[in-house]
Amino acid sequence: RFLKGPPRPYRGKVVDAETGAPIAGAVVIAVWEREFTGAGGRLHEFYDAQEVLTDQAGEFVLDPTEIEGRAPFNTLHPEFRIYKPGYGFYPRYQVSPTIIPRDAFRQEVTLVRLRRFLTREERMKNLSVQYGHVPDEKQNHLLRAVNTERIGLGLSPYKLKD
Repeated sequence: RFLKGPPRPYRGKVVDAETGAPIAGAVVIAVWEREFTGAGGRLHEFYDAQEVLTDQAGEFVLDPTEIEGRAPFNTLHPEFRIYKPGYGFYPRYQVSPTIIPRDAFRQEVTLVRLRRFLTREERMKNLSVQYGHVPDEKQNHLLRAVNTERIGLGLSPYKLKD
């Protein structure tokens, strides 16, 4: 559950589930939390986050060296979200992988197949992708992508904190 050993890059490739075409410009965010034991049991607290965008081939490499290199012993493996306006986000609406292993993205390349969302109802459900407990400055790319989708749906954009 907790980080062990030297930091290694996280790698993946994001493609359209139907066509197999790479999805360029998808936001990949990794969020690390620390775990504490309190009176109510296990508690989690935000530690850090890092974002990258997929390249033209739909691939990404996230280098956690700085974050994981200074992480305290009680830091959990990161949680990932992948989002592109018009697609269901990972890890809730992807077609694959269907099981999200703790070591996801530590393999050579983890393939993520996202399903295109066509209806307004689907796209509206997908707006809950951002993290409420992560500071805006740590999820800028994600919030901008959500705003692109919100505007496309005729909604007002989320106000970014300066």
